[in-house]
Amino acid sequence: MKNNKKRLLLSLVLVSLLATVATFATFAYFSSSASASTGNLFAPGTLTETTDHPATGIVTLANMIPGDTSTGLVTVNNTGSEDITLPLLTVALTSATSLLDSDVTKGLHLYVQRCTVAWTGVGQAATCATPSDVVGTSAVPVPIIGNFSVGANAFCSTNPLAIAQRVARGDTCGITGSDYLKVRANLPEPGVLDNSLQGLSSTFSFTFSGSQPPAHNF
Repeated sequence: MKNNKKRLLLSLVLVSLLATVATFATFAYFSSSASASTGNLFAPGTLTETTDHPATGIVTLANMIPGDTSTGLVTVNNTGSEDITLPLLTVALTSATSLLDSDVTKGLHLYVQRCTVAWTGVGQAATCATPSDVVGTSAVPVPIIGNFSVGANAFCSTNPLAIAQRVARGDTCGITGSDYLKVRANLPEPGVLDNSLQGLSSTFSFTFSGSQPPAHNF
């Protein structure tokens, strides 16, 4: 009986010692931790274009006769934080249709030029040292209704972040900041027209748009 008690007491002492060793062993390991950074910011950019004709016509002329032209200047600005690709000019009808907009031979035609700096002067007399054709040519303008590309390369933002990202993407700028355009609408010369256009009118909207740059892994 005494031997059993001794064995039980020895077992209890042994369990107690093992528990003590295990406890000390638990606190014998080093450890470390770090707070997660709170500065992981993600924010979408903006694609925004404005013009200096937000509520007024670029070209307008009443009482036209065959061969007449009307010319105006417009400045398009990239005021967003992102570059704009596939810049586009859309001319759409905002009034009842007529032969002026529906007849591709007799109707109004469009010609657009670009200058890399602001044009000097106004209207048809405005000059530029190195103008370039954007839509049609002076000799061969295009029918006025349609979607017209106004640049193969990006319409770039002046935002410093956009500039850094542009380098990473490998994009090429066609225009940066502001695009200076000279817009001409005309009726074909006499001989092409007949009396069917007399007394008609059409009203158009000019819309400048574009798309985001290609996505990139930064």
